[in-house]
Amino acid sequence: MGEHYLYLLCALVFTTTGQLLYRHYHNTKKHLFLLLTLISFILVPFFSYKSLIGLSIDVVYMATSITIVFVLLGGRVLLKEELSKHQILGSILIILGIVIYNV
Repeated sequence: MGEHYLYLLCALVFTTTGQLLYRHYHNTKKHLFLLLTLISFILVPFFSYKSLIGLSIDVVYMATSITIVFVLLGGRVLLKEELSKHQILGSILIILGIVIYNV
C-alpha cells in the first residue's frame, strides 16, 4: 500500500511541476519549458492510475485538490508571483476542507 502513496505523490509533484513549468513558459516563451510541461502532464495519468490500484478514489481525489495550493506557493516562491487575499483565503479553505473530510 505504501507504494501507492508514492505513486500518488509522484502524480501530485508532476501536476504541480507541469503547471509551474507552463506558467514559466508563458512568461519566457522558451520552448524547452513547454516540452517539460508536456512531459510532466503525460506522466500524471500513469502515476494517478498506479495510485488508484491500491487507494480509493476519494483519497486520490482529495489529495489532488492540494495541488492548487502547491501551485500557488510554487508560483510565489519560484516565479515571484503575488498572491491575492482571495487566493490565500481559497488555499486556507481547501486545506480546511481536506482536514475536515479526513476527520
